[in-house]
Amino acid sequence: CDVFNDLRESGALCDVTIKCDGRDFHVHRIIMSGCSPYFRALFSNDLSESFESEIIIPNVSAADMELIIQYAYSRQVHITEDNVEHLLPVADQFHILGLVKACSKFLLHHLSIENCLGIWQFAKAYFCTYLEHMTLKFILRNFGEISAVSNEILMLAPDELLSLLNSDDLNVRDERFAYEAAIRWISIKPDERKEYIVDILKSLRLGLIGTEYFMRHVKSNEFAVGNPDCKPIIIQTLALMHDFEMTNAMNLAIGNPLMRPRLPHEVLCSDQSHRGVRLLSDRWNLMDPDVEDTFEGSLSTARAYHGSVYLGGKIYVIGGFDGTEQFSSVRVFDPETLHFRCYVSVVVCEELIYAMGGYDGRHRMNTAERYNPKYNQWSFISPMHQQRSDASAATLDGHIYATGGFNGIVCMNSAERYDPVKKTWTPIAEMMTPRSNIAAIDDQIFAIGGFNGMTTVFYIVR
Repeated sequence: CDVFNDLRESGALCDVTIKCDGRDFHVHRIIMSGCSPYFRALFSNDLSESFESEIIIPNVSAADMELIIQYAYSRQVHITEDNVEHLLPVADQFHILGLVKACSKFLLHHLSIENCLGIWQFAKAYFCTYLEHMTLKFILRNFGEISAVSNEILMLAPDELLSLLNSDDLNVRDERFAYEAAIRWISIKPDERKEYIVDILKSLRLGLIGTEYFMRHVKSNEFAVGNPDCKPIIIQTLALMHDFEMTNAMNLAIGNPLMRPRLPHEVLCSDQSHRGVRLLSDRWNLMDPDVEDTFEGSLSTARAYHGSVYLGGKIYVIGGFDGTEQFSSVRVFDPETLHFRCYVSVVVCEELIYAMGGYDGRHRMNTAERYNPKYNQWSFISPMHQQRSDASAATLDGHIYATGGFNGIVCMNSAERYDPVKKTWTPIAEMMTPRSNIAAIDDQIFAIGGFNGMTTVFYIVR
């Protein structure tokens, strides 16, 4: 690919010129055709245009065309927050699926509470099915927080809002939060949107709202009062609430759309620890309090007297005792995959604990976290440049060094350094052989023994 790109940049053997946005791009038909079905059809049909030495591409910026050509020649392109939203539609226009996928992956990586609704709409507009699915999953899971802080929810189309409110996977602590979000949506453009109050009330699980709140805020809401079609819904809900309070019979809720349960907002987590004087357990239980279902995960080793903390969707299990040995290891449990992450590299720097890389049971990790014992809090730091488990880590002069390890394919000799002040990782000189096990002594770092992927290494280098 580098050879063809060098030829393109020098203008050698180019057989067509793409004229776009006032610029001329000299390219090779075969390269562009190999990347894009659009160009393949353009250059291989029987029409006279396919034999022209110049092709005009309208409605595409020169900057985007340059990125398209760069991807065609190298299968790599620098995607940024500034170019992704116009690069993806152009990639879609030229049917370059690899670039569409790369843009989608970039957007997912930068998904946040503030931008998720816009990305969801963007994905639907360009039929990016996977991006749409993953973004919708994020929205439903974080709907309570999104509705509280994001103004994007007020800009949703009626069918988009209703699809969220109808979903069983909508994650809200209390149904009234979904109701309040819908009322705010109407209030932005009341003349245009007040007619949707009926559909909104049908989408909500009104039976899950407290009676006092329902009487004070829903029954007397100006949009509901002003629409006669809301009256049957209000009456039906009041009757259900009355019957439920009088009998407290759960069978009233079964099959009733007004009390259809949504995705539980919380789960209960427990670990089976010390059982009298007998061996400890290696089991980890998650119980859904609404459906009384239990899911199990497993530690690699039974342990007790450990610390556990929840952060960023993960449960951190630190230290512990197995009846014989005290642990200094860190284990991270993902409630979604029911997998622990192991082989984590841990160091102490400036009274803070850093945990880097590791293995979650499926993937080698490049993520890193920092623990502040003063505040008993973990926080994420910048990810490493490379995925690595079984790596070794050391601190020197206020910096953290991560070396060697395993990326899931080969043992590594690469190394990188983290600057806690600049909050960045920087690659440094590679070791002479793949290995792990390092230590810092007297302003120097020593690589001691380890495994190079084939045999144990016994010598020491610095």
